[in-house]
Amino acid sequence: MYADLKAQLENLLINHVSADLKNENFFLQFRALRTYRTFAGIHFNTQGHLSTVVDDVKQCLVSDKTPISLEAALCLKELLPKDEVPPLILNDLEVVLRKYLHLMSELDHDGLMVALTALVKRFQAEIAPSAGVLTQ
Repeated sequence: MYADLKAQLENLLINHVSADLKNENFFLQFRALRTYRTFAGIHFNTQGHLSTVVDDVKQCLVSDKTPISLEAALCLKELLPKDEVPPLILNDLEVVLRKYLHLMSELDHDGLMVALTALVKRFQAEIAPSAGVLTQ
């Protein structure tokens, strides 16, 4: 029974949730991020779906709306363990890290620290050469 539900979950996300990651309605965008964060552990079978989601989440991360940026930061952390995700983040790593640091300077949220720690662990070799630049 649950296997059938898992198989249908990605289609549900594609057909009813993914478009809301770009929705101008703040509430729908937030709910889409939260939904993807909740179900980040499922296996994404549809080609291009995960890369589209990661790109949309990165766009939400740089939003001027702090709740959207926060939820995107938390969502990205949940997507990070998937093998396909780190290469999708690598080109924008400096922007992503700067946004995390900016959010942490504005908010006292434990989840941000956990998310930043996961990013630093995953991209340790890539961050080390430019770590001084990030703190400026």
